Amino acid sequence: MKIKFGLLLPTRGIILNNSKPDFSKILSIANIAENENFESLWVGDSLTAKPRLDPLVTLSALSTYTKKILLGTAVLLPALREPLTLCRSLNTLDVISDGRIIIAAGVGGAFTSSQIDEWKNVNVNPKERTKRLVEIIEIFKLSSSGNKFSFSGNHFNFKNVCIKPASVQKPHIKLLLACHSHSGNNNQYKRMAKYADGFITISEKASTISKLINSLENVWIQNGKKINQMDRTIYLTVNINEDKKKSKEESDKFIKSYYGLNFWEETWGPFGTPEEVIQEIKTIMKTKISRIILRFASFSPEKQLRLFLEKVYPQL
Repeated sequence: MKIKFGLLLPTRGIILNNSKPDFSKILSIANIAENENFESLWVGDSLTAKPRLDPLVTLSALSTYTKKILLGTAVLLPALREPLTLCRSLNTLDVISDGRIIIAAGVGGAFTSSQIDEWKNVNVNPKERTKRLVEIIEIFKLSSSGNKFSFSGNHFNFKNVCIKPASVQKPHIKLLLACHSHSGNNNQYKRMAKYADGFITISEKASTISKLINSLENVWIQNGKKINQMDRTIYLTVNINEDKKKSKEESDKFIKSYYGLNFWEETWGPFGTPEEVIQEIKTIMKTKISRIILRFASFSPEKQLRLFLEKVYPQL
């Protein structure tokens, strides 16, 4: 299986220094990625906990700037939003991009006070976010056809509504759901197998990826799906530097600026020399993963991208 490479765009990184965001940096990185035959570009999501450029507005701009590269969310937090408005935006984005959209979505965190406040700021009980997500996914699928539909749930109820435009992709925009081996919650595996076209995972090492995929495949088969139809995506946080100590120092500073603290400290990475990064990525490529999304843990993502293209990518 040929591994596809994606690149996370620094939609949060460009606002971390509190100066005027320079969107030209986003466009420049997107242009390089498309010219270097990356498969996809990705943007993250948060409202108040981790402020950044709006993901769907950003992808809309990129869909007119790029020609062939796929455009995705890693990850979108649907439960923060009202579903009909969200579905219209997603279908519109699929039309503008001519079907190049991938939605990787997740439940979202409520581990810190800022994350809890993020839910409360949009009048969502953080304890209800998983149930909201499931209902929104069901509505998303119903809305994709452009036909009238009705829905009755605990959080949302609609009768004879119609969302237009319909999505370009059929039966709906490709959907991935977040799954992690360290969550200790198999319900996310079942949710992914039931509703999604595959999974996205973050903060996994090669040793845990294979175990995770095996577990997901078992649930996938139980849902009557074919193994070769499962999209398997991992989101890697990378920093490349000939000086390994400096690599770790910059990545730690970046992650703390990004999140407020260093979540999952031992599972981030690879951080280190080009050779070390090559080795770690090659080990991951030997698993059943099908796509690697790179997020550079650096305040100079353009420099990191150049290093990757010059010293890492040719060896993979």
